[in-house]
Amino acid sequence: MLLYKKELEVIFKALKATNGVLSLAEARIRDAILKQLIDFINEFNSAKNAIFTKLCDKDGDTAKTTSNPDGTTTFHFATPEQREELTKEIQILNDESVELSASTQLATILEKTSYKPEFGEAEVIDTILAR
Repeated sequence: MLLYKKELEVIFKALKATNGVLSLAEARIRDAILKQLIDFINEFNSAKNAIFTKLCDKDGDTAKTTSNPDGTTTFHFATPEQREELTKEIQILNDESVELSASTQLATILEKTSYKPEFGEAEVIDTILAR
């Protein structure tokens, strides 16, 4: 099954919310899918971080960042051109696809999720399942 990188988190959250409601066979399939998703998400986040680091303001060779209380990092961009380039590169990254194997029962598993999609996420899930 083809997934766009921008869709990885939604499917991950929905699958994580199936704990305790799946048969053993379904749980094995879910776990195999989650393992792939974790690898894809880690790769995606690493690539996204590299883009931010490459395009943000620098102090010498060091990226200008701020550590936030929630553990996240904010990168500093001084010019609109930097932010524009960032937006373009992130969009390209978001539109890259990955191939998810072991996904033949994804629809059946997702029907059992207790996940409550945020605005727009149900449409993303429906689009994925329609492929």
